[in-house]
Parts: sequence; structure tokens; C-alpha cells
Amino acid sequence: MFSEALRMLDENTVHYMIDELQKERDDAVAALSEKDSVISEKDAALSEKDSIISEKDTEIATVLSEKNSMLSEIAALKAQLAVLNK
Repeated sequence: MFSEALRMLDENTVHYMIDELQKERDDAVAALSEKDSVISEKDAALSEKDSIISEKDTEIATVLSEKNSMLSEIAALKAQLAVLNK
């Protein structure tokens, strides 16, 4: 009878420990899922910022190209002016 009570106690302890471990696992999975969601949101924000940076880089390249074109035109006009002033 005493050994039967110990066996039942051991069995109950095993079930309790399994339930606790399952709860810990479920909590860990939920925490990981939440972190994955946060990471996905941050990835989306970074992608959006990368897109904005790319647009700005394109704008800068266009402005620089226009500037270089204007500088070339100015140099050509200065050369023409120098020829006319001779």
C-alpha cells in the first residue's frame, strides 16, 4: 500500500513536471513569435528607409550630373568669351 502511494506520487510528479515543461516551452515559443513579429516590423521599416535612401541617391546623382553639365557649359562660354575679347 505504501509503495503504491509512492508510485502514484511519482507518477503525479512526473505529470506535473511534464506540464510545467510544456508551459515553459509554450511561453518560450510565444516569446519567440513576438520577437519574430518585432523583427519583421523592423525589417519592413529598414526596407522603407533603404528605398528612401535609394531615391535620394538617384536625386543626388541627377543634380550632380546637371551641375557638371552646367560647369561644362560655363567653361565653354568662358572660352568663347575669351576668344571674343581678343
